[in-house]
Amino acid sequence: MKKKFGLLVGAMLVSLFVGSFMVANANAVILSEDFSAKDTETFFSAAYKSLPTDASKPLYLVTAGSPVVANGTLTLEGSRFTIGALDVTPTTAGSTPGGTLDLSKPYKISFKVLEVKGNPGKKLQVYVDNNTTGMANSPHGGASRLYSTELSAIKAGSTVEIQGAVGTANSFIQIRTESEAIVVIDDLVIENI
Repeated sequence: MKKKFGLLVGAMLVSLFVGSFMVANANAVILSEDFSAKDTETFFSAAYKSLPTDASKPLYLVTAGSPVVANGTLTLEGSRFTIGALDVTPTTAGSTPGGTLDLSKPYKISFKVLEVKGNPGKKLQVYVDNNTTGMANSPHGGASRLYSTELSAIKAGSTVEIQGAVGTANSFIQIRTESEAIVVIDDLVIENI
């Protein structure tokens, strides 16, 4: 009887440990960015952060406009940039340049919005595996646009949270503001959920 009880307790402890380990790793951080680069040029350089697969290529790429990094924040004024894309070759319904983010499991993207200015009818958007402005320009089709919200619905001081289930083991993210839209963000995190 003692032996059976010992085995049962042992099995319960192993199960508890494995369950805790799985829960602890469920929220694995894929990327955490505080925009602490000294300036915009540094932020978009491999010297600041590089692709995990190629130290000579930057993690962040400008795809349109002129994003600005200053004082620990990122300002998007009618501009867009990618996170983890291999290059800026435009995506299509049949192809992407590829990426280095493993988004094959459910994930969450979050960031703080510090300021919102410009035309309140214009939008802040987030895409997966799409570096263009058209949501169909991705192998994921319209599902590539994870988030699209008018500035009028975004409050300064709030945190945007986007849950995603679209992606692959070789994905990338694009964050965009439409023309006449200005958004200042900080504390960007991409994590598994």
